[in-house]
Amino acid sequence: MALMLVLSINAGGHSEPFPEWVSILFRISIFVGPVLLVIGLSYYALAKGYSAALGILGLFSCIGFLILFFLPDRAQHQDDVAA
Repeated sequence: MALMLVLSINAGGHSEPFPEWVSILFRISIFVGPVLLVIGLSYYALAKGYSAALGILGLFSCIGFLILFFLPDRAQHQDDVAA
């Protein structure tokens, strides 16, 4: 809501409010974004050989991603190299 208020103040004197669907979409994205980040980091943790529970680090946003990124890879990947 604060972002919408700032955008309306900086709109150059236009006092028209945002349509209701913009407000609804903004509220939905506030909740859907972090959920998708947690799910994505869960898959990333699984790919690195860790528990999917480490996906909860997604609640820390970029810091959580960096923590997972710098964890050593424990997965036993096999290359598809023909002998």
